[in-house]
Amino acid sequence: SGSISSSISSPSSEEAGARPPWEQRRGGGAPAHQQLPLHLAVRSRSPAAVKALLDRGAVPSEQALRELVKISDAEARGKLEALIRPRLEEVRPGSLPLWARIYFNLSSGDEDLKQLDLGSICLNAMTALRRQRDPECRHRYEGAMRKHLSDEWFETLAAEAATEELRTELREALARQRPTNMALVQ
Repeated sequence: SGSISSSISSPSSEEAGARPPWEQRRGGGAPAHQQLPLHLAVRSRSPAAVKALLDRGAVPSEQALRELVKISDAEARGKLEALIRPRLEEVRPGSLPLWARIYFNLSSGDEDLKQLDLGSICLNAMTALRRQRDPECRHRYEGAMRKHLSDEWFETLAAEAATEELRTELREALARQRPTNMALVQ
C-alpha cells in the first residue's frame, strides 16, 4: 500500500484534456498540485524516482517544473529534464506558464507571443530565457518581452534573474558540497 504505483492513478481522458496538468484531479479527488510525489522526486534530484513516477502516469505539475528550473547544476537538471520533456510535449503549450514554454521551447507559435502579458514575465521567465539553448527561440521571446517591458525594464529584470540564479548556485554548491559553477560567477 505504500508503493509508488498505488499512490498514482491516471486521470481520465476527459479530465486530461479539459484542464492544465497541475489542475487535474487524481483518484483521491485532490488537485494534482497538492499531490507532491513528482515534485519531491525532482527536489531530491532522483532520476530513478522521477522515471518511476512518470512511467506510472504522474503528470508534471507546475510545482515540479518550478523545482526543476531551480536546480542550478546543469548535469543534474539535464538528467531530470530528459525524463520530463517527453511528457510536456504531450501537453497543450498554451496550458503551460510562459516560463515553462520558454524553458522547454514549447511555443504555440506566433499566438504565444501576441498573448504575452506583463504578468507572465517574471524571474522564472527570465531564467528560462537565459538557459534557452535555441538561439531562435531565445531571440523570438526576448524581442517580444522587450517590446512589452521596454529595454530598460527588460535589462533590470534580466539582471535580477541572473543575480537570483547565482545566489541559487552558491547555496546549492554549499548545500551539496560541490564546487561552484564558475561560469555563472564570471
